[in-house]
Amino acid sequence: MSRSTIPLPHPLTACVSRIEAALDDAAGADSMYLTATAKQDLLLALTRVATRVDGLRLTVIANAGDVMVETGARSIGSWVAHETRVDPPAAAGDARLADALETRPPQVRAGVLSGRVNLAQARVIVSALEELPARIGAELRTEAEARLVAEA
Repeated sequence: MSRSTIPLPHPLTACVSRIEAALDDAAGADSMYLTATAKQDLLLALTRVATRVDGLRLTVIANAGDVMVETGARSIGSWVAHETRVDPPAAAGDARLADALETRPPQVRAGVLSGRVNLAQARVIVSALEELPARIGAELRTEAEARLVAEA
């Protein structure tokens, strides 16, 4: 007796589908009738959500080397720039940040994925950590990262 299995969508694919459906539902909503306090809360929440989505996008970029192989692109940044019509230097910068977040400071990555650290802050923190002298030990680097993330 054979069993057929139904492949489940990857959690990231399912997440994007739910986000797009929610955006479709909200697309016609007018914020004009919200209170000022509700608008403040909504702006903060939307900014946090946008940062979290950017964090997931960077996670995929960091793991998209096979896209370069399959498409013949010189880099994932150049592929993203071409396909999404994004400024090439901005796409290259995102690819560099994606690699840095995937390979180095775990607290910065967690901050971005939770929406507590925006991408501009993440770039500054990663740059600051990379500029620390080599003589600075791992424990002090981790403490510096924690402090920078907390201040962000």
